[in-house]
Amino acid sequence: MKVNATWKGGNRFIAEADGLGPVTMEWGKGKANFGPMDILLAALAGCTGIDIVDILTKMKERISTVDVSVDGHRREEYPQIYDRIDVKYVVYGQNISREKAERAVELSVEKYCSVSAMLDEKVKLTHSLDIHESAAE
Repeated sequence: MKVNATWKGGNRFIAEADGLGPVTMEWGKGKANFGPMDILLAALAGCTGIDIVDILTKMKERISTVDVSVDGHRREEYPQIYDRIDVKYVVYGQNISREKAERAVELSVEKYCSVSAMLDEKVKLTHSLDIHESAAE
């Protein structure tokens, strides 16, 4: 994968990757788009969320929605990297097995999610899981 980001004036860059994109990134007050560090959190949410949906589907769990909330805490000194990231998974479905959902989270975090694996080297990652019953579709 090759990514190219081009400055578009002010605090804005436009990134494209192998024909994908564009993704607009901004920073500072009044930004209208994700900043680079925001995109990192979104990448973590998407990566681990995709894994969990895939794993639970293969486990024949009847999921209807998976929400992933990521709360990043950055240190004050530069570089202002995340020193802690809290990830909350909320799985909606019918008769979801807590054991299987916990296993799906564990597999994503420890084995499959590349973003999580890269961040784990530098960041304290915490995870929580809620399961909610949803109506039959």
